[in-house]
Amino acid sequence: MIVKFEASDLDSSNIDSLEYIYSTDKREWRMKQEGSLLVTFSGGQKYIYEDVAFIKVMAVISDESVGGAFNDLIKSNHKYTKFS
Repeated sequence: MIVKFEASDLDSSNIDSLEYIYSTDKREWRMKQEGSLLVTFSGGQKYIYEDVAFIKVMAVISDESVGGAFNDLIKSNHKYTKFS
């Protein structure tokens, strides 16, 4: 099973979109499952953040400061790779 979630048109001057992907052989899925998060920033740069819980993604997109929540919850806590 593959879970894919996309968020665009975010109220953020720094982040254009988020795409979350989680893959498993199991049929159950939980909000705390960890997957990959592809972040597209305003300048067009893309980064993949690893082992991100979906509940963190939901917290980021629902926060008043999407960029601030992203920095606090994801950027400072997860490994990332530049995506070209």
